Amino acid sequence: MTSLESVKDRFRGVVVVPGDDLYNALVYRFSPNEEARPQVIFQPCTEADVAVAINYATSNNLELAVCSGGHSFLGASSSDGVIIDLKRMRTAWVENAAYGAAGHVVMEGGATVADVALACERRGVFVPVPSHKEIGYAGFALGGGFGWGMGVYGMAADGLVDARVVLANGECVTVSATENAELYFALRGAAYNFGVVTKMRFRAVPLVSKVWFGAVLYPPPAYAAVIEALGGYAKSQKKEDMAALTMAGLIPGQEDMFVLMLYYHGDSEEEYRRRFRVFFELPFVKDTSRECWFHESADFFPESIWAPTNRLSDGTLITDLSPEVLMPLVDETRAWMRGGKGRGAGTQFYIGLYDWTKPLTEFAHLESAWPPHRRKPADPNGNIWRDVAIYVGYDNPEEAGEAHAHAKSMIKNLRDRHAKKVGGDIIKGTGYPNAAVLKEHKGDYIYGENYSRLQLLKKKYDPANVFHKKHPIVPAE
Repeated sequence: MTSLESVKDRFRGVVVVPGDDLYNALVYRFSPNEEARPQVIFQPCTEADVAVAINYATSNNLELAVCSGGHSFLGASSSDGVIIDLKRMRTAWVENAAYGAAGHVVMEGGATVADVALACERRGVFVPVPSHKEIGYAGFALGGGFGWGMGVYGMAADGLVDARVVLANGECVTVSATENAELYFALRGAAYNFGVVTKMRFRAVPLVSKVWFGAVLYPPPAYAAVIEALGGYAKSQKKEDMAALTMAGLIPGQEDMFVLMLYYHGDSEEEYRRRFRVFFELPFVKDTSRECWFHESADFFPESIWAPTNRLSDGTLITDLSPEVLMPLVDETRAWMRGGKGRGAGTQFYIGLYDWTKPLTEFAHLESAWPPHRRKPADPNGNIWRDVAIYVGYDNPEEAGEAHAHAKSMIKNLRDRHAKKVGGDIIKGTGYPNAAVLKEHKGDYIYGENYSRLQLLKKKYDPANVFHKKHPIVPAE
């Protein structure tokens, strides 16, 4: 065992225990059901600090969690044992020869989406970002990294050049395609199973102009027409574009609505409205579209607009966007929203029309823990993957079991309808790691045919299974 006092002598960062001023602020999470009451919180300043914190947890047989942004619906960033909180390691910067030149964006492990997006903006480059700026970029990107600009860039994970990782034994290593290459494979999709990522370097792509981005809000009578239009649009979607549809009741007591987010990787309003014309021809309530800098796309759903409530998340990939597949999601989402007090504010579904062309063509040769393979889906109409996530909110903790069951049934029902429409189960359980985060979703479920390979790596780098909070991988025997 290692005493906390002896650790403090070697730890340059901040150590927080119950009763300290910072304690409640540091255990706070996006959703209350993600929170825990750790015995110790370490806020490191260096990778050496991270190694000290890992050693303290393992030598005292305490469960370890790592927190970057603190938005894991699974509670993967929380523990009643030890938390390594990376918020004091969040610097991000760009290395390029001149403004607008290709280069790299470098960041510490605790950098948020906002930190990264702003650093890129200052140097005229971009990497994919989601629409929630407070999320930790490491969790977002290394979990796949579906975000705005993906059609031009590819998945964020495919842009990883190298990283620094502190392993379960405290060793600090560099990981890249040529150094510790097997860990490079594992980091892109399964990083949280292998260590604490303290630094990352991603390929940065030039972007010196503004983009067009915004949302169109639709009332319930337009829902069927919007989904019909979404399926039609998907067949001719350009790589510079992205559309994402959510049904949400963000404002308590207000009727739900469709929020269709539209992104065009260019600065021409005329071209933006031409490409998305099918959506503007439908009756809508409001159009927030505008020309903006790329980093502003990460500020569409800031944490300030989300009600503090419990949430669960599950998800799947699909190929068919027909109304018969998707419209029942409306009824199932509403059934939960209206079935009890305090359910509406945290409940929604999300359909992301990310462009999978680059991951399945230009980057098809890359090997990564996720996706499980780079083959095109066996859709009879040649459709590519689309991401669906569902979020089930509840205020009353006693409804957790019912919420969990409802989340599972929504995804099961969706997959059943999808299989019926396309003539079989072409999904085979595939889900985006950042969305499919129910506790029963283990590593074999997420990583599919890559799982046995990951088990061997787990045995080599983390045989005691120190890192096991999300999609855990059982070390090979």
